[in-house]
Amino acid sequence: MPGSFEYLDARILVIDDELTNLKLLEKLLSANGYRNVQLVQDPLQALPSYQSCKADIILLDLQMPVKDGFALLADFQDLDDPLLPPIVVLTAYQQREYRLKALQAGAQDFLTKPFDHIELLARLNNLLAMHFHLCTVRRQKAILEQENQLAQSLYNKLLGNTGLKLPGISCFLRPASLFSGDILLAEVNSAANAGYILLADAMGHGLAAAISLIPISMLFHTAVEKNSSLSELVTMLNTQLNSLLPDDRFVAAVVVRCDFANHSISVWNGGMPAALYVDPEREQVTAVSSEHMALGILPPALFESDVIHLPILSNEKLLLCSDGVTEATNAQGAEFADWFAQSMHSLCCSKSPFELIKHSLASHIEGGELRDDICLAQIDLTRLQTACF
Repeated sequence: MPGSFEYLDARILVIDDELTNLKLLEKLLSANGYRNVQLVQDPLQALPSYQSCKADIILLDLQMPVKDGFALLADFQDLDDPLLPPIVVLTAYQQREYRLKALQAGAQDFLTKPFDHIELLARLNNLLAMHFHLCTVRRQKAILEQENQLAQSLYNKLLGNTGLKLPGISCFLRPASLFSGDILLAEVNSAANAGYILLADAMGHGLAAAISLIPISMLFHTAVEKNSSLSELVTMLNTQLNSLLPDDRFVAAVVVRCDFANHSISVWNGGMPAALYVDPEREQVTAVSSEHMALGILPPALFESDVIHLPILSNEKLLLCSDGVTEATNAQGAEFADWFAQSMHSLCCSKSPFELIKHSLASHIEGGELRDDICLAQIDLTRLQTACF
């Protein structure tokens, strides 16, 4: 049985103290097209020989003087080489206990002398196929990790300043994968005594979702510098996303402009869970539910940019979250939205509604599966206003 053509250049290391056995294997392998066969008669040279040739498969005798095959198996395992090739043990031992001992020590296969030549070649070919597939997977994984690191670095730089260090901004972000499709942006325009907040949730997960957020970040900061109205901001975001994103992609968002000079806030909600405006002194929670399509879906002519206005009185807090929060499930499959429905009054009574929700969410998802990115934010309006002066 000739070796598979694609494996004939495989590096084969044969370790046996009997020269006759080495020559027999060399002749068998060469006759079947294998071109890179290295023979080692001295077991003390086995490890150095492997390290110099980096074999793709090792044929190892068990019964050898000075250092037997079991000791060499231990030496190979001690290398902690992620690409250690498969080791086929060839021995005259007939007992089952030796076979098990060799396999437990790291051998991938076992043939008893005298072995069947066709069987040896078949097993050799199968193990080489497995080894080369593993090497390919590991190389691809290494390339993917490098690409992810580069993408993460570019993603972080392109998003720029998220504003999460502003006073009064609390945020809990937990991505479901390496890249988050959720983002919270916050910035103030001191000259206009105004603050802007945007929580966006791009459709999908991972890098594909994260890329959709990059133009949002750039446009958001430009709009803040211009002191744009909230309607102008969301219109600009929708126009750009509608032209940039594929038809099956969109970005849900809740966008807020705090007009501290006029003691009011404007809220636009497109496809996000309700924003909760908590007034602890009056023990009221006003829910600003989604009344619009997510950004990027509608063409400019059909887009609606009307906003909801709420007064800033004293000590109000605004709570925003992505649907990864409301749809988070526990071990029994219940969604966290049920907790919100039952706990509105508790938000008014809590010194920190953000910490209450965060703690309750952590307890809820313990043991459950995180199916989506999670973003939870609290804006303390009194504290944020201090950043405008």
